[in-house]
Amino acid sequence: MNLEQVREAEFLICKNINFISAEQIKKSHWLVAEKLVSDIDPNDTHYVAYSKHFRCKIWS
Repeated sequence: MNLEQVREAEFLICKNINFISAEQIKKSHWLVAEKLVSDIDPNDTHYVAYSKHFRCKIWS
């Protein structure tokens, strides 16, 4: 693939994805997430915070 083809493929893959940053998640969601996972796996805090933000469940 040449560079133009790579860029086109990237565009087609990402065009329907809404990317958000951690800064867009409410602090209250981060605090709840931190409390929920602190004694299990603190590395999962971001997954729980995002699930709170999007009101979705996590299956792990």
